[in-house]
Amino acid sequence: MLLAAILAIGSANAQPGNIGAGLAVGDTSGVSLGWRPNEWNAVQVGLGYDALDGAVKGSADYLQSVAVFDPSRNLRVPVYIGVGADVGRDMGGGRAPAAIGEEGGETDIAARVPIGASLLFMRTPVEVFGQVIPSLRIVPDRQIDVDGTVGFRYHF
Repeated sequence: MLLAAILAIGSANAQPGNIGAGLAVGDTSGVSLGWRPNEWNAVQVGLGYDALDGAVKGSADYLQSVAVFDPSRNLRVPVYIGVGADVGRDMGGGRAPAAIGEEGGETDIAARVPIGASLLFMRTPVEVFGQVIPSLRIVPDRQIDVDGTVGFRYHF
């Protein structure tokens, strides 16, 4: 009974931690990690698979909030813009990777500017986010692209 009371007190006063892990779905779907040292700054890292391109991709971004809304005591909504990079490896458009000695897939490198918003729930350690990500592919050739992602992270 004492343990139940301690857990109830802890969950009633729970604040989301500044490290989060979860899933993202979009142009690239996979694992999403985030670190938010304060309400104005954040870093996010993603690793996933782009089914349209048949590529494994990784990304890292620094995010700066341009506004933080507090519509209630239990919800905080940072709106942000960021800068980062995206690295992808073409795995053959859904085919198995090339065997040793065969021509391998391309590696793509892009600069990206995520623009989005998060819903930070203050009583439960959950973040829901959505973002639009304009990018400029630099390697192997120059190309402008726009991606989108939605996801969630559990903070601890």
